[in-house]
Amino acid sequence: ISGGHFNPAVTVGVWVVGKIETLRAGLYVVTQIAGGIAGGLLLRAALPVGIWKASSLGATLVSHPAGITDLRAVLLEGILTFFLVFTVFAVAIDDRGVFKSLAGLPIGLVLTFDILMGGLLTGASMNPARTLGPAIAGGNYKDLWVYLVGPVSGSIVAATLYWFSFLRFREVSVPPTETPIGGGPEEDLPS
Repeated sequence: ISGGHFNPAVTVGVWVVGKIETLRAGLYVVTQIAGGIAGGLLLRAALPVGIWKASSLGATLVSHPAGITDLRAVLLEGILTFFLVFTVFAVAIDDRGVFKSLAGLPIGLVLTFDILMGGLLTGASMNPARTLGPAIAGGNYKDLWVYLVGPVSGSIVAATLYWFSFLRFREVSVPPTETPIGGGPEEDLPS
């Protein structure tokens, strides 16, 4: 995969563990949010007024009739984003990821799982820029904080847990030994 960041929550997680510089992370997040807003505005311009108002431009909203409170929605968005970011770290960021060219497959499967589990309840956004775009373009800020706090919190927890569990020890450098294991150079070995 290109290594491109399309989700501010993922970028924040990568930044928290020091895998991206602060300036670059900030530029990524600003660009991601600008892209989300531009996408929402383009969608609004492309659709007739009646359709975009009825559809809320695809805004992610908490399903209150399902008994989901804002606090539960934050928790659910955090959990869904946790799964996503943990998977991104495992298959795309960790150097031990075996088939990096196939990283999109497990990431896509986790996204599918997340959407199936949380889609009807919160819209399973997991991406603040994706939520912010339609919210600003359509002027619908209801529950917006849920989609900023939940994904970013879930991302920070996932990145920190992955770093402490797997990456922290990989970053300790061990000086190479002068003598290979099993003896000296090959010419010392009997033929």
